[in-house]
Amino acid sequence: MMMNMKATQTPKGVWLSTAMMSAPLLTMTGYLAVMAPMAANAAMVDPANFAFVARSCLRLLSLNIAFLGGVHYGLGAATYDTARSEEERKAIEAQLAFSFVPAVLAGAASSFVLFTSPLSVGAVVYAFTSLLVTQLVTLRFDLHCVKRELAPVWFKSYRQTVFGLYMFITSVLFGIYYSNYDRIQRRNDPNRIENIKDALQLEDLDFVKMVDFLSWNHLF
Repeated sequence: MMMNMKATQTPKGVWLSTAMMSAPLLTMTGYLAVMAPMAANAAMVDPANFAFVARSCLRLLSLNIAFLGGVHYGLGAATYDTARSEEERKAIEAQLAFSFVPAVLAGAASSFVLFTSPLSVGAVVYAFTSLLVTQLVTLRFDLHCVKRELAPVWFKSYRQTVFGLYMFITSVLFGIYYSNYDRIQRRNDPNRIENIKDALQLEDLDFVKMVDFLSWNHLF
C-alpha cells in the first residue's frame, strides 16, 4: 500500500494543520466564554455581537467536524488503487462513503439551532447531543479503520487527542447555548422588506413626486 500503516509517530504536518484549523474555533470559543457571564448586561456586552460570535462558533465547530470526517476520503483515495484484495477494496469504498457522514450530521445539527425560531432549550439539547454523538461515532469509526489497517497506527492516538479537545469545546458551547438560548436565537432584520409589492409601490410614488417636483421647478 502507498501509506506506511505501521508508522506510530504522528507527522508534524498533521499537528500543524490541526492547529491551524482549530485556532479560529478555540479563539472565538474563548472569547465567547469570557462574554457569557456578562451577556445579560447590554452595557457590557453588545447583544448583537454576542449572538454573532456564538453562532459563528457553532458554524466553525460543524465545519471542523466535517473536516475530521473528510480525512477518510483522503485516506481511502490514497489507498484505493493499491488494495490487496477485493475485501479490502470494499472496506475502502465504505471508508470513502463514511467520509461524508460527519459533515451531513454536523451540518444538520448546527443548522437546526441556527435556523430554528424561536429557539428553545429542547432544540439546543437535541442539536448538541447530536453533535456529541456524531463525534463519538466518528471516533469509533476511526479506531475501526486503524484496526483494519485503513489508517496509520498513529491515527489512533491523534484522533483520541483531537476527540477530547473537540468534545470539550462542544461541551463549553453547549453550556453557553443552554444558558443563553434566548440571546442567541435568530432574529429578523427590522429594516428588511416584508412585502416587495408595497416596496415597489412606494418607489413608484417617490419617483412620481420627484418628477412633479422637477417639472414644477422647470416651469418657474
